[in-house]
Amino acid sequence: MEKSDVNHPLFELFSLFFMALAWTVFISSTRNYLHVSWHGWLLASRVGMSLLGFFLLALIYLKKLYSYNLASLYLLLSVGIQASHGYLEGEKSVDFYNFIGIIFILSTLSFNGSLKKWLTFFLPLNLLFVTLPLTAKSSNFFASPGHFVDHFSLMVSGVIIGVAVLLVTTSRYEFAQKYLRAKIELGDLASQIAHDVRSPIEVLKFTLKDEMNEEEREIALLALRRLDETTQKLVAKIKGEKLEAELADLNLVIEELMREKRREASEKYHLQFVSSLTKPLAYTSIADFKSILSNLLNNAMEAMPEGGEILLTLHRERDDLIIQIKDHGCGLSFKEQKQLFRRGMSFRKPQGLGFGLYYAKRTLESWRGSIELNSSPGEGTIVSLSLPEVQA
Repeated sequence: MEKSDVNHPLFELFSLFFMALAWTVFISSTRNYLHVSWHGWLLASRVGMSLLGFFLLALIYLKKLYSYNLASLYLLLSVGIQASHGYLEGEKSVDFYNFIGIIFILSTLSFNGSLKKWLTFFLPLNLLFVTLPLTAKSSNFFASPGHFVDHFSLMVSGVIIGVAVLLVTTSRYEFAQKYLRAKIELGDLASQIAHDVRSPIEVLKFTLKDEMNEEEREIALLALRRLDETTQKLVAKIKGEKLEAELADLNLVIEELMREKRREASEKYHLQFVSSLTKPLAYTSIADFKSILSNLLNNAMEAMPEGGEILLTLHRERDDLIIQIKDHGCGLSFKEQKQLFRRGMSFRKPQGLGFGLYYAKRTLESWRGSIELNSSPGEGTIVSLSLPEVQA
């Protein structure tokens, strides 16, 4: 049996626990069958299924065993065991078969696979385990559909409910499989893009114009490095890999970014960075932090089409480092400010995707930080970022 790609551990654990508990409870009722010759098999099979169920439950819960639809296989075995008890009881008695409908429901609830897999493997074995003992016991049960339903109404009801549950679980599984395949393909595409972009970046590093002075060459190299970092970040995020936070001196990170942004911005903008701290340390992903600040500086410049001063400051408030970006642009209304951190919200930016501030808020909160925005129409905007300070 091949390992499932998408697991539903809650359903699997619940089904295993319920069935193992049921077998445990059934052990106490074996005293009612002391007079029959097959009492030993009844007791041994119930004890064995109880112990096996709790053993599998513990292994899956402790992640010592991967799920290969173990719950469904265990429940399939339970159907066979229960059917064997039904075969051994009196010819006209069907008490043991009534519980098979509930087992069938649990089996479909915990199943993790495609409908085809169920129809070609689990369903035939379920039918075999139920009908073979019944046929050997008495062919009268199959005299007519109505006669069969009269005798096994609870089992038939369980099968009908189980089929409905199965359609839901298999549909969810197949949807999840399509999502995983799409994610893998997207990850492969991102890796290819990263590979294709990295090559010209390396070429540009070695072919910068000779007439560039040292400062211009440094700025160009910084821009290329940030492009490389952004590409790697894109690949990591698409693949679901978490970028590890690292201890960074925010003065150095911000100064490096500001040198690049000053070169990028037109002469009508005056970008200034003022820090009141000597060596402010915080845990952050440098690539993400630079991306957030770069987007915020871009927003500030777009709010001031005529140019002007944009001031970035860094200071301490209690145990937090506060980074503020202040512009004298058009500002935002209170209503607009309330919606800015929602995904897809953008104002006065025809080509804006409405992702920058949403992404900044989510990323900063993952570092136990925060972002706030204060603005007044016609007076400008102040964006404040906070990060927990790390003592050297």
